[in-house]
Amino acid sequence: MNQSMVGDGSGSSLDVWVDYRSGNLDIYAQKLNPAGTGSWIKDGMPVCKDVANQTSPKAVSDGSGGLIVVWEDARPGTNKDIYAQRSTPSGRRCGPAMAWWSATRPAISWRRFS
Repeated sequence: MNQSMVGDGSGSSLDVWVDYRSGNLDIYAQKLNPAGTGSWIKDGMPVCKDVANQTSPKAVSDGSGGLIVVWEDARPGTNKDIYAQRSTPSGRRCGPAMAWWSATRPAISWRRFS
């Protein structure tokens, strides 16, 4: 699946998708108000635009109106990696992409199939 949507807790939706507009698969996000109007930049905020392909985004609310996105990333190497990015309620990315947080924050887990 290359699209994911979650509510933000205040009536808006947080949507993420894979987009080919720059010549490879990248992750974009948009916050839609209850009327369906985008609240962030037109055509979506880039979550990740690395030169490799990014796929399978999953979205979750951060509990404060912001967004946490995880995805598979095919940056150079032999295997895909899992990346995550948090965005504020206004659509600004916070910090670097990461895969693990402290015990008081959300953790990301996955199952590897060989």
